[in-house]
Amino acid sequence: MSGYNYNRQPLRITFGDATLWASIALGPFRRFLRLGTTGSDDELQELIGFSGPWVETQCATSLAERTMVLKVRIGDLYITDVNGDTFIELPNGPVTSVQSISWDGGSTSSTTLETDTLPERVKKPDDVAADALELTINYTCGRTTWADFTPSEQLAVMIVTSHFWQNRESVAVGTIATPMPFMLSYALAAIDRNPIS
Repeated sequence: MSGYNYNRQPLRITFGDATLWASIALGPFRRFLRLGTTGSDDELQELIGFSGPWVETQCATSLAERTMVLKVRIGDLYITDVNGDTFIELPNGPVTSVQSISWDGGSTSSTTLETDTLPERVKKPDDVAADALELTINYTCGRTTWADFTPSEQLAVMIVTSHFWQNRESVAVGTIATPMPFMLSYALAAIDRNPIS
């Protein structure tokens, strides 16, 4: 996300843990990798634990469910609709819910989340004190099960897992390092949420 600041300010975000990667059923991955036995399941499970988060990082997304904490300076917020309501962009979606928005001297759990925008955004509460400088937004993003992933998301994780399983490199090394075209670029592009790619 270099070159872009959410809400016109440096991104200050804390990522919660995602436990889904350690509990994904391995059957679909064995079929995708054409593994005939379960003898390598430990290695495969460990590799998925690297592959899933790698895809999330590359695509600025949260595939596995996790909680996030975002801090924003109120004075730098700039998205205002025709009704005069101010909105806060929430990075690393898809955002499923906003638990709370707090500020010095107050907080609310009654929030208005817009999920029809990319990135998703939440309305700044009307009752924020006029002298408040900063908001802290607690929200949840990602999916709770592998079955909840979109086909594009599943494909991206499987391709990355396959890529790592085969110990492939993304460049051919000779006199000049040249990027090698492979399906991974297309799989990641389908789910990429980076504001500037």
